[in-house]
Amino acid sequence: MERKIRKIKEPTFNEKVAFLKKNKGEYKAGNLACVWSEPTIDLKAKYHYNGKRRLGYKIFFRTPYTPKLEDFKWKERHGHNLIESTNIQNLFWLEGMAPRVLDIIKFESSTRLYWAQVTELMEDDEQTSWTNKSLERATKLMKEKHIFLKHRDMGPFHCYGNYFVDFGDYYFGPNYKQGLIDRIKKEAPFGKTDKAYQSVPELKLVGQRNLKKRLEVLDFDKTDFRGKTVLVYGCNAGAQCREVAKRGASKVVGLDIPSITKISYELAFHLGFYNIDYYGGNFTHIKTGEVVYDKVRQLTAIEKFDIVLFLSCMQMGWIVYVKKICKEVFYFEGHKTEKREKYEALLKSVFPRVEYLGQTKDDNSRPAFRCLMNKNGQK
Repeated sequence: MERKIRKIKEPTFNEKVAFLKKNKGEYKAGNLACVWSEPTIDLKAKYHYNGKRRLGYKIFFRTPYTPKLEDFKWKERHGHNLIESTNIQNLFWLEGMAPRVLDIIKFESSTRLYWAQVTELMEDDEQTSWTNKSLERATKLMKEKHIFLKHRDMGPFHCYGNYFVDFGDYYFGPNYKQGLIDRIKKEAPFGKTDKAYQSVPELKLVGQRNLKKRLEVLDFDKTDFRGKTVLVYGCNAGAQCREVAKRGASKVVGLDIPSITKISYELAFHLGFYNIDYYGGNFTHIKTGEVVYDKVRQLTAIEKFDIVLFLSCMQMGWIVYVKKICKEVFYFEGHKTEKREKYEALLKSVFPRVEYLGQTKDDNSRPAFRCLMNKNGQK
């Protein structure tokens, strides 16, 4: 299957950088990549990143640039595609064994283009060899995810504490895709069945809910997602998260139970969405909600989201703090066989403008609404 990768036609920053400071100051050069650790723009702000580590660029300056990212290899001669290497690195990150990659971009110097990762940075004093315990964890993960390795180099330039930073020789085995499908069915199922809750067209996986059919009623075209922060309650495998990211949202956060959010991350990485965050836990409270609101704010470092999606997840309890967390637009979908009137009064008690969109019909019939914090429409 040919993967659709989000392409950036122009660099995401304006600096014209010449590689004149390798191994000095801002630059740390390895055999194949050069890390720029002090970019002049605030990458944490740009990517709404709430991690403890700094962000920088890992620039692949040894391998010749290719116009298509799909053709670019971490190592020119025998390495694997940078997309595949990045996906594997992020799976290691999920287990606490690698820095996270938040994007793959075109990096422009004064003379040419390079492919680069936007990544977490390691500190100099962390550089060391892996322990046997870390190697056991890595081997277990590789077995579970059908990951293989041509050559393991445990030298000090590849290891920072228990973090591994060189994934040029890693690749997925032929059983990875089927394993991912099986994990989605297991971790994000429809009730107690062996069927996935959400369909994933890219994997030809048919689930109980079909986002394309839901959007015929939800009509996301009515809302401008470009540059917006979006929070998705009950995200399941992340179909809505990926959809609003495609529509230009600057940051997307999905909430669900921990086992589901882990598979949501893996699916997002597989499909080329590196900057969606998923958090597992209990984020609703029927009576008070203050403690839960603070929890969401602390996890995301976002005071208020521009757009909030609360689709078919009233089993979590009503989010009484909705006014504190939503700035502009709130999408709501009820449960199957329930009538419009059940929710309309509740929504009108919160929002100055409530639009009934109709009934989604991909799984029985569910009432759907678009609510605005501004009576005159989205800002």
